[in-house]
Amino acid sequence: MIYNDSVTLKGQVFDVVASISEDWGYDWHDGAIYRDADGQLYWYEDSGCSCSYFGEDLNDVSDLTPIANWQEAVELAKADFPEAQVFEFANGLRNR
Repeated sequence: MIYNDSVTLKGQVFDVVASISEDWGYDWHDGAIYRDADGQLYWYEDSGCSCSYFGEDLNDVSDLTPIANWQEAVELAKADFPEAQVFEFANGLRNR
């Protein structure tokens, strides 16, 4: 689960637009679409255990993957998340 609505990297704020999560008890796997002040979208994916948190290793803008639209994020999520979760993620994005 993503607890922060934004992250600041080198003075630049990136807001979470949408997220997708998997939780396996003590382990987790999350992905998020971030948007910067100029409207550029980015994808970021992370996983860990209960002793770590989403974005803990997010230190630089280069850690984010630039995307052109939310559909690209859905395609990236398809590679690592279960189909049912990706479907729910995509439906939530369509309704925005």
